[in-house]
Amino acid sequence: MKTIKQLALMSAALFYCLMLHAATPNNTIAPNAVDPKLLAQSATTASSIADLILEAIMNFTPTNYPTKPVTLGTCPVVTLTPSGTSNPFPCSIKIDFGAGCTTRSGAYAEGSATATFTNRVSIPNAQVNCTFTNFKYNGILTSGAISFTMEGNDFVAYQNIKIVATDLYMRVGLQSVTYKTLEMRRKQVGGLETIPSYQGNFEWIKDDVYETEITKGECVFLGEKTSNVAVEATVVTTKNLTKAYTCQYPSSGILKLTGTEKDSYATVDFGNGTCDNTIIIKMGDNPRGLEVPLPARP
Repeated sequence: MKTIKQLALMSAALFYCLMLHAATPNNTIAPNAVDPKLLAQSATTASSIADLILEAIMNFTPTNYPTKPVTLGTCPVVTLTPSGTSNPFPCSIKIDFGAGCTTRSGAYAEGSATATFTNRVSIPNAQVNCTFTNFKYNGILTSGAISFTMEGNDFVAYQNIKIVATDLYMRVGLQSVTYKTLEMRRKQVGGLETIPSYQGNFEWIKDDVYETEITKGECVFLGEKTSNVAVEATVVTTKNLTKAYTCQYPSSGILKLTGTEKDSYATVDFGNGTCDNTIIIKMGDNPRGLEVPLPARP
């Protein structure tokens, strides 16, 4: 059975017609190839979707609790449905991108998400639970559930968030990745002085910068590159992903993909701070890296 190192090399050769100098035993296409590019795309998409949901929630926690549904924005159209009782929580928010629109951060999303939250996101231990309906982010079909727990200080609890995704399914073309469990911690490291207005004024968010640590990622690859055989792997960050709100991609950070076989792994490096879609894939302890672009939005 081929190691993940060998499989990823041959997958990269198939995708980009390039081969790293760490040669494999033969030049045939392995039946269970895992694509590090797909890993990078899915993991960063999960993080970006979390950011998108948080943006909608944080911009729409009203200072006065409505007794009737209230709608804000055009992309997405966000509608808050109050609890219907004297206690304003739990509240439900529908985040609707319709047939497709360009978000404020430049992504293209379609479908909708529904989020229920237990308290204001500025309050420690407030929780938000989110599910998706016919949702696509930059063309990637996504389903499953994501929960958020606010872990920051009082009044700014949203600046430190634990994010847990369960059964998060993403399909890219004829390939898919399912994260049985994906645990992340997001910390706001830029734009701390400009706090949410809660009145639909989105200027405050433009200077935000986030660091995301993936502490646990158990995923299953499936598709044409795996001969439709499920291939399990794990993913974590060895260097936190840094992403500005105004950039579509992390500008730095390193992901590590580990296969089920001993010492089989690959890394994905997002660079040294430049906002671009270039990643560097390295297989195992091979010092040479393959520089490839992540797909642009549709």
